[in-house]
Amino acid sequence: MKEKGITLIALMITIILLLILAGVTINVLISDNGLFKTAEQAGESYEQAAAKEKLEAVLVELQADKITKPEYNENDYIDNKLKQNNMKVEGDIAIVDEWQFELDRDVPKIAKELPKLTKEEMLKPTIIDIDTEIKEERNNSNY
Repeated sequence: MKEKGITLIALMITIILLLILAGVTINVLISDNGLFKTAEQAGESYEQAAAKEKLEAVLVELQADKITKPEYNENDYIDNKLKQNNMKVEGDIAIVDEWQFELDRDVPKIAKELPKLTKEEMLKPTIIDIDTEIKEERNNSNY
């Protein structure tokens, strides 16, 4: 009888220890500072850094164009160059892979990093620019 009591107590202690360890494991994995949250934040940081690097590569090229190309101007030339590299431009905001960056058009460089666009913002309709050749054709024809 005494051995059954000791076995039962050992079993209860084992179960309690396993529950405590399970709670600690769950806390480590899914808490605010947990493994999953940290991995998610690291992934977002990597995405932002990659988008920033893409934009900076184009901006360095634009800085060289500013010095060497007479057709350079701070608005149209920058916008066209960014659009050629699959980036969106809305005023002084460049959007690269859903990440927003405020531009300093004088230099050109990144003036400020802005937050990532939300899914709702990405679904908003955008106005598509008509190609300048089409505009010129209409202006030159007698409609």
